[in-house]
Amino acid sequence: MFEVENHGGAAPVRSTFRIKFHAAAGLEDCDMTVTTLSAGGNQYLTCPGLQIDGNTGNYPVKATVDADSEIAESNEDNNVMELTLTLVGN
Repeated sequence: MFEVENHGGAAPVRSTFRIKFHAAAGLEDCDMTVTTLSAGGNQYLTCPGLQIDGNTGNYPVKATVDADSEIAESNEDNNVMELTLTLVGN
């Protein structure tokens, strides 16, 4: 599950939230739709169909809000977060 927050003051709009997994993780990239996200609001999203099939280890992940530039913003530089995803076996 992913939490998306609106730290701006703009009116709520619909946009795309994209998770891009490193190819070595063996996971498909995932696009999710952020519906109306008012200023200061948040929304929890899940990546439908995400299957972790036995891969383990640490992999870079890039999360992008407004991935398709659907929202006109005063700061376009705060839409991306990169982190390390740790996959563990069952």
